[in-house]
Amino acid sequence: MNIVVTICLIIFIFWMIYKIYKEYKASKTIDEKTTFWLIMAICFTPLIIFYIDRGDLPSKFGWLKNTNSDRWFNFLGTYISSILGATIGALALVLITIHEFKAIKENDNEQMRINNLPLIKYDFSIFDKYNATEFIDLYKKSFESLFIMAHLRNIGMNTIRKCYINVNSNIISSAYDYKIDDQATIEKNCEKNLVFKIPLASKNNKIKLIVKYQDILFNWYEQEVEVQLDNIVFHKDDRNNVDYVTADITKIVKDENMIGQSVNLNIK
Repeated sequence: MNIVVTICLIIFIFWMIYKIYKEYKASKTIDEKTTFWLIMAICFTPLIIFYIDRGDLPSKFGWLKNTNSDRWFNFLGTYISSILGATIGALALVLITIHEFKAIKENDNEQMRINNLPLIKYDFSIFDKYNATEFIDLYKKSFESLFIMAHLRNIGMNTIRKCYINVNSNIISSAYDYKIDDQATIEKNCEKNLVFKIPLASKNNKIKLIVKYQDILFNWYEQEVEVQLDNIVFHKDDRNNVDYVTADITKIVKDENMIGQSVNLNIK
């Protein structure tokens, strides 16, 4: 029976050591590590004193005579009711205060972000000048192409510091993020444009834009916009040259997602 108890006690001790190690590794700040060791000291000090007394170590070393067990339990009760209770109460108060300060700071930061949040209004139109950035036709199935101008107007609360667009469709795929205009910033209530050349498919002409932009607090956002081109007509002159183009353009703008203060860009 004693062997079974000993084995269970050893297993329990190793399990406690493992749990303590995991909790310590999960501690990130100096405050958390200090609090962790304080709790460990409070919990293990009575056990250390108990086994010192149980082994009669003070008597063996000649420090004093064998300690009476009644005195030990009186000490343990006093220890738990006074020092341990007071320390845990103070520690709980400190942790609650730290948590409240963190919650207030996070709330203030979020309110500041909302007060400076940009919001982009998207419009698209046919562009009739041939000075646009050309995107590669990967599958070489398109015989016609169309110049599209993307209009990005900042109707949000504050300035957009940087803004980039990635363009994809069913027959093209661009690995680059294109900067809006020569100046990346889009002031409040201002508009910037980007013209790009889209190869046309025989049936479905859907374009997907991934827009990445940054607010003045250095938060990055990502937004997806789908553009559908229908009823495309190339109007030609007497010499059979394209005079102008008409098309029905519809768009679906999805909600923006905040992606933090860093973003992966492949700028061109």
